[in-house]
Amino acid sequence: MAFSAHKTKEQLEELEEEPANVQEKGRQIAELIRRSRHFICFTGAGISTSAGIPDFRGPEGVWTLAATGGRRTSATTPTLNAVPTFTHMALVALQAAGLLKFVISQNVDGLHRKSGIPVEKLAELHGNLNVEQCLKCRREFLRDFDVPTSRSVHEHRTGRKCAACGGDLKDTIINFGESLPGNQLTAGMTNSMQADLCLCLGSSLTVSPACDMPREVARHGGRTIICNLQRTPLDKLSALRVYARCDALMTAIMGHLGIPVPRFTLARHVRVTTHPGSFMRQRAVDIAAVDADGTPASLFPRVDITQGPWATSGDREPFHFALPAAVSPASPITITLYWQGHYGEPIYSFAHDLAPRTVHLDLTYSPWTGQWYRLGGDGGLAALPPEAVVAPPAPTAAPEAGAAVVPPPRRGVQYRRLGG
Repeated sequence: MAFSAHKTKEQLEELEEEPANVQEKGRQIAELIRRSRHFICFTGAGISTSAGIPDFRGPEGVWTLAATGGRRTSATTPTLNAVPTFTHMALVALQAAGLLKFVISQNVDGLHRKSGIPVEKLAELHGNLNVEQCLKCRREFLRDFDVPTSRSVHEHRTGRKCAACGGDLKDTIINFGESLPGNQLTAGMTNSMQADLCLCLGSSLTVSPACDMPREVARHGGRTIICNLQRTPLDKLSALRVYARCDALMTAIMGHLGIPVPRFTLARHVRVTTHPGSFMRQRAVDIAAVDADGTPASLFPRVDITQGPWATSGDREPFHFALPAAVSPASPITITLYWQGHYGEPIYSFAHDLAPRTVHLDLTYSPWTGQWYRLGGDGGLAALPPEAVVAPPAPTAAPEAGAAVVPPPRRGVQYRRLGG
């Protein structure tokens, strides 16, 4: 087997196979995926490095550099600006095709959820930087900002309150010495016990109990495949070992499967509720964001409503607008949504009639075009442009690590954080 190997100053060895080897192993893995009953993926920091997020144990990893006098890694991309990689989007395509049953991730960057993996098909074992949970009612909230606020490792309260019950909110990050959330641990272990094929991507497989899950697959007679540039403690259990970058292997796999890989687009779901007026109650409009599964989401630093010369604005959740008598119920209002702008998203305005009802808007932003699309509605195209889907290369082509799939982040105006 041909490798190109190098050592860092810390003598951490990375191995990288020749492209032809990666192509052949990609073909073998594609065939195993086709035949699998319950195929799962286990992901680590290595799947996000091509998005500009450093790993932990690589040559420029966070822990590697910290062990050498606290040196920090060079150019990195903030997680809020990071674009899901080719690997992230390939997993979305595999899940949409019915081949990938579940994703278990050690990553806290939130890119799996942002890429489009349904939350019920995902276990984020170590939490999500953008999710906070109520200590009292356990309700979760998705934020378009990093939720941790404490400088103390084991203090997780964020200082915000639950919109449902008023309880204290906490971040969901799991640090060393802390227990994994029971629901995520159970979901991950259950799927590992059911799996007949587990593809481990970009993980050192050294952190327990997460790393016990790929081991569980092998223990129950399933195949565990490991793709990582460095050796792992589970290499001897693997049915196939690939020393390659995750994007390179996934490019080969998707090429052999013949499944197109979607480019990343940012999905946003907005709920607009119009309340009728009565003797005791003023007409009103409520505007809220939710995730695809209905989880409340904080996306807007500001919302404007106008009708003719009348205008009002809100800059804090909940966005509840009482409508004065000057606003005619027979004419539509214009709602303007402002965004945090992590990908340069422009403001989005749309007309809304005042019939008493709840309207759900499905919006998609394309970093490729810099435009919003209102899917299935009259506020934009009914579907994204053709370039939103990337056809995988022919199986004989050398992998290019999906470099053409990820656009540079478009950084816009950063607004202040919303309240709880």
